[in-house]
Amino acid sequence: PKLYETLSHEGDLFYTMSFIEGDNLEDQIFFHKKAFNEKESLLTLAQLLELIDYLHEREVYHRDLRIPNLLLKNNELFLIDFGLSKHRNVVEPFHAPAHLSPNKQEAILEMKQQDYYDLGEILLYLLYTTYSPQNKKALPWTEELSLEKETVYLLKRLLQLKEPYSNTGEIAADLQAAIQAIEED
Repeated sequence: PKLYETLSHEGDLFYTMSFIEGDNLEDQIFFHKKAFNEKESLLTLAQLLELIDYLHEREVYHRDLRIPNLLLKNNELFLIDFGLSKHRNVVEPFHAPAHLSPNKQEAILEMKQQDYYDLGEILLYLLYTTYSPQNKKALPWTEELSLEKETVYLLKRLLQLKEPYSNTGEIAADLQAAIQAIEED
């Protein structure tokens, strides 16, 4: 949404934003039965990653990335609900990033990685929209979903099952590799 105004009161930030008519991703999946194959899931993640990169470049960390907080209108993704978001200045006011204390740098990295973890959960959620259980017994996603190895690697890093990502550039590179692997099949 378009940002019109930011307000601050007693350390809390408030945003005035444009209203966007449309269903959130949760409603589209559950009520409209929208499904995402692996490529569509990755392309949706790519759109979301652009939004997260934009926010992180401005030192804003959303901290509440979930399918109800994503609107999809005319195949364009919109991120809403900034109620839990934080700006770096709230973590350490009046200092440039180079002067952040180690504890504050760690806090910012944790907020980034929380957003990245949430990206992994959203991707996994989208991938499950086309899943039909074959067994009565639930299995780990790595066994239930048939995915390209590049998508599995991306998910494992996003979900911090392997070395977690430290920036959006790393995610974008692995995301592009996953999309490319699907296109080559």
